[in-house]
Amino acid sequence: MKKGAINYLRKPVNFDELLITLQRGLETIELRENLKKETRHLAESNKKLTRALSEIKQLKSFLPICSSCKKIRDDEGYWNRIETYIEEHTDSVFSHSICPQCTQKLYGNEAWYQKTLKDKKQTR
Repeated sequence: MKKGAINYLRKPVNFDELLITLQRGLETIELRENLKKETRHLAESNKKLTRALSEIKQLKSFLPICSSCKKIRDDEGYWNRIETYIEEHTDSVFSHSICPQCTQKLYGNEAWYQKTLKDKKQTR
């Protein structure tokens, strides 16, 4: 055992003990193979994450952006919506909504909006 053995058999060999020892040996081999596969899988995942981190660093670098409309100029000189640019350069997908401040700014004076606010207050 000091030299690296993981199990041993006593003589005379007991058949049941031999079967258990062999089963444990096969399980150990299977666990080692699974560990090797998992290690390869983790290495591949690590490479993908490293590439993704590199892409994120590129996105964090200098981007020409319009201070008025917030469009971004691409490498070919075309101006694109920021969402379009990010979707093309990452796996991000956008869904759009309107925050409460913009809703008030856009629709605050509309009768239907005032009625909605009034209805909400009454249901609370």
